[in-house]
Amino acid sequence: LKGYSGKEFNSAVSEFTVQYPDVTVEVTHGNHDALYALLRNGELDIVLNDQRRAFSDEYVNIVLDIREYYAEISANSPLAQLDEVEISDLKNTPLILLSSPEQQETERSFYANDLGFKSEIYFTEYIDDALMQVIQGNGFMPIEGSGDAVQTTTKAVRLLRNGKPIIRRYCAFMKADNPKKHTNEFIEILKKQF
Repeated sequence: LKGYSGKEFNSAVSEFTVQYPDVTVEVTHGNHDALYALLRNGELDIVLNDQRRAFSDEYVNIVLDIREYYAEISANSPLAQLDEVEISDLKNTPLILLSSPEQQETERSFYANDLGFKSEIYFTEYIDDALMQVIQGNGFMPIEGSGDAVQTTTKAVRLLRNGKPIIRRYCAFMKADNPKKHTNEFIEILKKQF
């Protein structure tokens, strides 16, 4: 998943390649819908993705982790003095999202309709550009995890909706009828990493 920043996936690939040196692992990056389409069309065997829909019995759906959302903001912002902030209080602060041009409308809809963000949205395809916008105080970028800021020039502030943390579920998905060898082994390794 393009916005995923944890070390668990890389660790799982490393362990898998030690156990199965004859198997080549190819990785494709994308947003939720792009990865889902590739899995649905049989172009990918396993997808590490966020859950955005109800689970389907056509897939093996494994929740790997549940993480809270944080707003990555400039360390110079008045918001940097806070430990948490309601998303409604950020309606006048632009939301900076990573997305390809083809997926922008999908991402806009998810963040506005499903998560409840009311901010203007600035899209970029590159994490470096997104961080530069944050550092300059041009908006905030949603991140998830431990609340550790990505840069020393930024701060991660916990995001709340109606007083409760906003969460993101990371899952491993594969088709339930996937006959390919080693997919289950990889998922088991991935589960251990999380």
